[in-house]
Amino acid sequence: MNNYLEFDNSLVTGNEVIDEQHKEWIDRINQLLGGCEECGCGGKVEAIKMLDYMAEYADFHFQAEEKLQEIEE
Repeated sequence: MNNYLEFDNSLVTGNEVIDEQHKEWIDRINQLLGGCEECGCGGKVEAIKMLDYMAEYADFHFQAEEKLQEIEE
């Protein structure tokens, strides 16, 4: 699979948990892009599964960021 996006120093927040979640997010986006490039129904099915996962992960991730913001206030 080609790397479409890359986690680099410009994306580092300084919070290890959030940085790891961002790395996961980028990895999943790359997987989605790779799945979309595949031919046939298998690629479409995998892309749909990945979108479902990403929707759930977005909820999880943003809840974690909100909790961190509450702690910092």
